Amino acid sequence: MNIKHVSVAVLWLLSLVLTGRLTWEYTSRQSAPEEKDGNSRLLFPERTRSAASHRETASYDVSRPSVESFVFDPNEADTSQLLRLGLTPAQVRSICRHRAKGYVYSSKEDFSRVPFLTKGQWARLEPLIRIGEQYQLLSPRESRAERAVQADTLRRAQSAGEERPSGRDSSAVIPRVNLNRDSFKRLVNHPFLSFEQVKALRNFQRRYGTLHNMSELLALAEFSPEDTVRLSPYADF
Repeated sequence: MNIKHVSVAVLWLLSLVLTGRLTWEYTSRQSAPEEKDGNSRLLFPERTRSAASHRETASYDVSRPSVESFVFDPNEADTSQLLRLGLTPAQVRSICRHRAKGYVYSSKEDFSRVPFLTKGQWARLEPLIRIGEQYQLLSPRESRAERAVQADTLRRAQSAGEERPSGRDSSAVIPRVNLNRDSFKRLVNHPFLSFEQVKALRNFQRRYGTLHNMSELLALAEFSPEDTVRLSPYADF
């Protein structure tokens, strides 16, 4: 074998070695991250599990506002107080809409009908509710007694020819009126309704719709509980 053939063989071997070296470095560089991660898992299994657990729970770590407990009237508590009591924004909006329509919570049971109120919320809030006396309905006994007094007063006024407590002629029969359908003029001419009351009544109806019962009149400053009791025997809806 001459020198020329030896040189060719050496160059061929060197090219094979160089090609193999480059191939090995390329494959090592591509697999290095996986091997590093795999080695870290083998060396620090607890740290790996802790990091994975943190990634899984981090997105659900939502802080909740603290819930307070204090006595409140659902007819007067503002939105911030209702939220502090643990009610949801949707429930607070429903309460505000209920009050904006002129309705009142006349008892604790009325408040129990707040949409989506849970048993846990009710058990915690029920002892804290205090309904103001001005929002409570007359009991059947009180209502009957008041109506009896009014009827007796009117009968005595008619029989004696005296003037009615309202200042109008007592000899005429007191008419029944429909507070939703009768005209403004007919309502104003009723002995138990004043011009200011009828005006407030019509403004309320234009804003919130028809009336359903006498207790809704208590939302108007022009009507006192005595006014509603005196008018109720002669009012329809």
